[in-house]
Amino acid sequence: MTNKQVDMAVYDWRPWTPDAGYFIHWNWLPDSFWNCWSYVNTEAQTLGHEAITMDTGSPERQAKLRRFQEMVNGDIGLISAVLI
Repeated sequence: MTNKQVDMAVYDWRPWTPDAGYFIHWNWLPDSFWNCWSYVNTEAQTLGHEAITMDTGSPERQAKLRRFQEMVNGDIGLISAVLI
C-alpha cells in the first residue's frame, strides 16, 4: 500500500467530518495521503480540487462533488459497505 499499487482492497476509512469534499481530499486526489489505488482522472481531479476550496454550503460545490463521485464510480468498481 505504501507503493500505492493496490489491485483490490477492503476499504473502511470514514472521515471525521461529514463532508464529501474532505473525504475526496484525503482519499482520491493524486496528492492525497490515502490514494492507494493511484487513481488519476484529470477531469475528476480538477473538480475535486475546485470543490475542496469552495464554501461547504454552495450548491455549485455539491454539484462538483456529486459529479466527482459519479466519475470515480464509473472508472473503478466500488461496493459501498454500509453498516445497518
